[in-house]
Amino acid sequence: MTEKKDYYFSPKHPVGNFLLKWWENLENSKADRARLKRCKTLSQVEQEAAYLRVYWRLIKLFDNPPSKEQCAIIIALAAQVKENIFDPPGTKKDDQNQHFGHQMAQGSDGPKLHELRFRRLLRVQDRKRLFEVLVKIIRLMEGKVNLLDMLAVAFYWGDSARKQLAYQYYEKAKLD
Repeated sequence: MTEKKDYYFSPKHPVGNFLLKWWENLENSKADRARLKRCKTLSQVEQEAAYLRVYWRLIKLFDNPPSKEQCAIIIALAAQVKENIFDPPGTKKDDQNQHFGHQMAQGSDGPKLHELRFRRLLRVQDRKRLFEVLVKIIRLMEGKVNLLDMLAVAFYWGDSARKQLAYQYYEKAKLD
């Protein structure tokens, strides 16, 4: 990802702050969450009133409006997340905010996301397919991820994001 990742997807930036508050409020709007979770494609997401209500408020917070596809994927993926693991239990204070790539690599008996599945993720070229793959990964991780970091990966998906994700995954994966 680029330096912008930390810019937009920081809890201190209006975009990151808005996304966190909106995500927390989804707990009170179970119908909106359910509608977004039922969407199988980004096209379906873009037709949902639950998405459009958020979209029009969100795009005003960016310096340059992102693509509709970028907004659709981050809003739809956020609805899939049950728990924002920003500071996982047992981490040291200097290891807070564990990255999404690290989280996929760490399980009790090896990586939560098997290396073969991780390599398939890295081969995904477009956001439409990325959405499908990340929904499966979120479910595999029982809905517990670093929300803003995962959204940044989806938002900036491309060569740079793939490389950064690979470095994070292989830094923590125990693949002996």
